[in-house]
Amino acid sequence: MSCPNCFSGNIHQGTPRGEVTSLHGLQAYTTKPLNEDMRPRSVCCLQQKSCSIPADSQLGLSSPSMLTGMVPFMYYNTFGVTWPIIRDFFKSVRENEGAEVPIYGAGFCWGGKYIVNLAAGADTASNGKPLLNAGFTGHPSFLEIPSEIEKIRIPVSFALAEKDMVVKPPHIEQIKQVFLSESGTGKGEVVVYEGAGHGFCVRADFLQEDASRQADEAENQALAWFERY
Repeated sequence: MSCPNCFSGNIHQGTPRGEVTSLHGLQAYTTKPLNEDMRPRSVCCLQQKSCSIPADSQLGLSSPSMLTGMVPFMYYNTFGVTWPIIRDFFKSVRENEGAEVPIYGAGFCWGGKYIVNLAAGADTASNGKPLLNAGFTGHPSFLEIPSEIEKIRIPVSFALAEKDMVVKPPHIEQIKQVFLSESGTGKGEVVVYEGAGHGFCVRADFLQEDASRQADEAENQALAWFERY
C-alpha cells in the first residue's frame, strides 16, 4: 500500500483461517479449503504491500505517521526493484501449485500496477503457461494510462472509486475506451463505485454510509470475475 487512504480505516473483525508461511522465497499468507480432502480448484494471489508499522496501519494513522511509513515504502519499492520479485514469484507459483489449475491475482493500490503488467502476458513460466488466468484490481495507483492498459492481453476487472485522487474520472474514461475498442474486446471490465474514495476496497471506514456495502460489492466483483474465467 502506498498512500494515506490505503492506511486509514477501522479495525476489521474476523478470524483468519490461514497462516503466514514462506512460499517461493517470500512471506505469504496461505489458506486451504475447509475440507482438507478437497483438491484446490485455483490459486489466488493477493498483492498488497504493508510498511514496517503494522500496528498503526490497522488502527489508522495521523498524517505524520502516514508519511513515516510512506516515504521509506516508496523509496524501497520502486517498480524497477519490485517487478522482478513479483514476476518471478508468479512464475514459481505457475510451475508448482498452479501448474494444473488457474491462477488469479488481486492487487490493491500499489499492487494494481503489477496485476496490469502481469496481464500483459509478456512473461510465461517454463511450462509455457501465462502467469495469470485473470486479474482484479481495486483503486490501482501508479498506472501509466492508457499505455499500460493497452498492453493488457489477459482479462482484468477494475473496481474504481468515483472520487479517487489517483485514478480520476478522465483516467476512468480512458480505461473504458481501451476496453471498448476492437483490440480491447473481452480484455476487461470497469465498475465505478459512486461516492467512494481511494482505498475503499481494503480500508473501508464502516462508519461512513455505503462503505461496507461497496467493499462487499467489490469483493463479489472479483470473485465473479475469477469464476467467469
